[in-house]
Amino acid sequence: MLKDYIWDRIASTEKHIVFYGTGDGADKIAQKVESLGKQVSGYFVSDDFYRSGKMFRGKEILTLSKAEELYGDFLCLVAFGSRLENVLNNIEKVRLSHETLIPDMPLCGDVLFDETFYESNRTKHEKVLELLSDDYSRRTLDDIIKFRLTGNPDYLFDCQCSNSEYRNILDKKYTAYADLGAYTGDTLRRAIDDYPSIRLAVCMEPSEKSFKKLAEYTNTFFEPDTIIVNAAAWDKEETGHFIDSGGRGSKIVNQNIKPLSGSKNRDVEYLPLDHVCDIKNEQLLIKYDVEGAEIKALKGSKETILNNNTDLEVSVYHRSEDIFDIPLFVHDMLPEHKLFVRKLSGVPAWDILLYAVGK
Repeated sequence: MLKDYIWDRIASTEKHIVFYGTGDGADKIAQKVESLGKQVSGYFVSDDFYRSGKMFRGKEILTLSKAEELYGDFLCLVAFGSRLENVLNNIEKVRLSHETLIPDMPLCGDVLFDETFYESNRTKHEKVLELLSDDYSRRTLDDIIKFRLTGNPDYLFDCQCSNSEYRNILDKKYTAYADLGAYTGDTLRRAIDDYPSIRLAVCMEPSEKSFKKLAEYTNTFFEPDTIIVNAAAWDKEETGHFIDSGGRGSKIVNQNIKPLSGSKNRDVEYLPLDHVCDIKNEQLLIKYDVEGAEIKALKGSKETILNNNTDLEVSVYHRSEDIFDIPLFVHDMLPEHKLFVRKLSGVPAWDILLYAVGK
């Protein structure tokens, strides 16, 4: 049983609490810290991002050296996400001098992955462990849970894998590819490079800006035949709200709420993949990265999945419950498929992928 829960540690510290990073994520973490009766002493950024006079939450943004001058031996909370190697190296440098934790806030929904949440989902954790097909996946899942509960970066860095370690799971000659949450076409490009046997691609992307870039990219080649749809992947046809940031932070929302950081809140079309295409008898790979709507999108593509020899790549990190609920849902739909979990490089516990691989 873990005892060093991150929020208990923050609540009990006598040190100054200083954030590494600013932005929407830092704002959420600061609100949680304040709910524990603690105050954030200051905020700093990497030297490359420092601009004199910039403010965040009423405080001047500092460099690390200035934060050390003001606050001495502080507790550092990493309050941003990144995959960049130089940024990850900066975090390691901070850890050499300061106790450093990385809070993991949900990207979607309001359910925090804390000890209360985990205890209520312990049985699901055990079920998912039984379903996973290799020890690597089981260690990855356990490390992700330990990280989310403690904020200890060691658990996160220990379970990250290289590109070859996750791509080797999928070694088939796919003839068709569906990309739900296609963004600007980066994952389509990767799929075409990895599987030149693909003859047909279907891409869904609700963001206006990203869809425009996707269209520009797909216009540059003749093969594979490509269908692109400016809509959110869903389980039925309807119109709904969408916070459009043009990148991370874009998400489907239940109501017309005020977006953060200048993002647009607009109505978009929600569509099931089953209504977008009629793919049958193909060796099909479907990728789901739909900002917390993964189960809805899976439901909306059930016919397509079952009408083909289909493998899945599903993001399982947007909501706290995704790490348990999505593997269980996929297993119920595809009980004969093998399940694997991989965590790509980066902080915090984002880019966690579930693979469902058939015979």
